[in-house]
Amino acid sequence: FFASHFLQVGKEAISQGYEVHLACMVTDKKDELESMGFVVHEASISRSGTHVLQEIKTMYQIYKVMKSVRPDIANIFSKANIAGLPSCRENLPKVLFEATAYSQAVVATDCQSGYREILAPETNASFQLKENYELSEFGALAPIKNIKSSKKAMRLIIEDKETQKTYQIKAKKRVEDFKIEKISILYKDILCAD
Repeated sequence: FFASHFLQVGKEAISQGYEVHLACMVTDKKDELESMGFVVHEASISRSGTHVLQEIKTMYQIYKVMKSVRPDIANIFSKANIAGLPSCRENLPKVLFEATAYSQAVVATDCQSGYREILAPETNASFQLKENYELSEFGALAPIKNIKSSKKAMRLIIEDKETQKTYQIKAKKRVEDFKIEKISILYKDILCAD
């Protein structure tokens, strides 16, 4: 998945002096990736989102990698104005929450299960874009596997500073909806319903 979707981004980061770590199932590509400068950490990662215990195991493996590498995520996030999130599928869009917490304008793919509910809460969550991008209430959405629309949306957010600033302000407001005080009340209402 990484080699087909993010290899060029990783190589560019390495050329800029960054240390790029991959947590992934080890395949025949491990030696090749390491020869390009990537640091590969073995992890049996599940992206299905359908088995709770497997998801817990995946999160624990990611935690172990993060603990050993100790990346300065806050510093990296705080320097960005825009977050691009090109997922084909999400379970809980944690990176989207992090991006909004840092008041970043967001361009995300309209994958089922996550981004639309956060960026366009007043729309039908089961709707999914097929062609053009959408400037939604809290960020831009583009169809999955549609590089042209994603690039157009990203370019618009990068070049149109007014739109970028508007989304940055809205991100700061949107993240308030996910503060622990509000979420804990929702969980209590759901779990303690009659």
